Amino acid sequence: MNAQDVMTSPVFTVAPDTPVRDISALLLARHISGVPVLDQGEVVGIVSKSDLLHRYEAEPGGAPPHPWWQRWVQRTAPPRDYVRAHALRAADLMTREPVSIAEDLSLAASRSC
Repeated sequence: MNAQDVMTSPVFTVAPDTPVRDISALLLARHISGVPVLDQGEVVGIVSKSDLLHRYEAEPGGAPPHPWWQRWVQRTAPPRDYVRAHALRAADLMTREPVSIAEDLSLAASRSC
């Protein structure tokens, strides 16, 4: 089985300035788990359901992103956590430098990437 056998086609993408609300709506509407972020045709990141869940966890009333003891030692949230929790657009939330594979690569071989 190759990557193309489990890929969603067509690929839906977003721009770095796409609002987080629009990304959430796209993932729900298309039943997909993530979208590449393109800037002038180049992949600069990816936003996944995990990124959105991390944002939710860091919001007031959400589950804490770190154990109580780590928050106590740090006394404050790391800057990256703050930015992600308050992200309004893809560029603030995306995972940068995503790993990609060719569509004809076998899934077994992709595990070593």
